Amino acid sequence: MRSPTPGWRPLGVVTDVHLGPEAHFRGKLRKLTSLAEPLAREFVARMRDEVRPDLIVNLGDVVQDESLETDRENYRRFVEI
Repeated sequence: MRSPTPGWRPLGVVTDVHLGPEAHFRGKLRKLTSLAEPLAREFVARMRDEVRPDLIVNLGDVVQDESLETDRENYRRFVEI
């Protein structure tokens, strides 16, 4: 997916992954956290295989506030992806 435009450099951006349990608000599903890991894996595969960016920036919001221990474990899982 490299562009023929001279000087063009691809960049990937990831944000709001929210690894953790499903989040509900007033009885309604608020975030599709159960899909976070498979979607992150799909993003990584596409970036690696198709886009091949020079840099991927993580804008944060990776975990879905559970507990310090669980959030650290979820963040570790994210980094391994």
